[in-house]
Amino acid sequence: MDLKKLNLDIYKCKKLKILTEDIDMQWDVKILTLSSIQLKNILVNLFNKNKLKDKDLSRLLCNILEVKTILAKERIGSLEEFFIKLENAFNGNLESERIRNLDIFYDTILVFYNNKIAVKSINLIVNKLLSPKLNLDKNISKKTQIIFEMRESKKNIVEFFVDKFLLKQRSYLINLFDFEMDFYIGKSTELFFDIIKNIFYSHIRWIVREQDLDVNRNFLKLMRENINNLSEKSEIYKKIIDIYSDNIRFDIKADLWFYEILDQLGEIKASNKEWELFTIEEKKIFKKWFFGKKIYDAFKNVNDPERGEFWKGYAHCIVDFKIYEKVAQAIVMEFENHTVVEFGKVGNAAYVYPRDILSVERVNGFFGYYSNTTIRDVKLKDKSAAIPLKNSNLSSGWNHPGNWQQTFRYRLSELGYR
Repeated sequence: MDLKKLNLDIYKCKKLKILTEDIDMQWDVKILTLSSIQLKNILVNLFNKNKLKDKDLSRLLCNILEVKTILAKERIGSLEEFFIKLENAFNGNLESERIRNLDIFYDTILVFYNNKIAVKSINLIVNKLLSPKLNLDKNISKKTQIIFEMRESKKNIVEFFVDKFLLKQRSYLINLFDFEMDFYIGKSTELFFDIIKNIFYSHIRWIVREQDLDVNRNFLKLMRENINNLSEKSEIYKKIIDIYSDNIRFDIKADLWFYEILDQLGEIKASNKEWELFTIEEKKIFKKWFFGKKIYDAFKNVNDPERGEFWKGYAHCIVDFKIYEKVAQAIVMEFENHTVVEFGKVGNAAYVYPRDILSVERVNGFFGYYSNTTIRDVKLKDKSAAIPLKNSNLSSGWNHPGNWQQTFRYRLSELGYR
């Protein structure tokens, strides 16, 4: 008896039949792997005659990277022309009885996600496949399910996956491998990189303002691991700094991100070119945070948080700041037109000078020419040059008795600082 003529299908149980179909599909993968010459012949036929033979669609998509190489090397046509030709030549019937899922189309979309013509053509081919003529398995593959979701979302590929990431952000931030496995997108791919960039470019405000500290820490870790270009980081930093415009109070999440910015870009100085991309307003916001931290830490170290809290309120007015430990712990705060000198050691009044008489740069210049004692008692307590707390005062020092904050605040407002 000729076994080829014997139809054993009628004796197969349902599960066995599905299993044999699965094996057939696995063997198809091997059958669909073609040589460069075979692929070239298919492409020439497609471009010259606008025809596809049986299985040519799957053959081309299964070997899409080789197809891309052949198109360029043999100058057959552009990649965009290839997808348009593929779409026009495909009539919706080829292989329809053998296609049980849309995996191959999903894989192609992931490779050419940023090519609008390619994605459009693939979607049009899928539309033809999803005609009533094609009955997909009820138990469709995971990739096929994702394609259906993508079509329903009406969003571009990157935005679709960004939404998916943010939907399960806590899980994915802890283990990125879960995201890779859920959507078949490797961490080393260009698509993954674009997804991460889009998360930060489009959603960083929501992350910083609405998410808790742990989530922000994990997003910072994600950025460190995946975004290395400093100019790209700076664009994200600008968005983070802008969050704190309109006098929004700096919180612990601001500290997390601003310390990262400081570590990556350094202090704002004329010689530091990394801050050239930032606006004047963005620099003011960062300086306010930066000098606020400097002031707080300086007075915390001398166990005087009361003075620290007061001067922190003027952080937005400060343009330079320095501590001189060996000169009675002098804390020099340079404002736009004036310089304030406080001393960490108890019992010392504050002194305020016009900026052209005393500045951080001038104080730096004293060392090497004068002793620490002379700098402390003469240069930083120059009663003839200092501005008195009140116009009626004979003393030039600003002392701290009683409700000194109110008196200081009033005199500073007279000097133009609020």
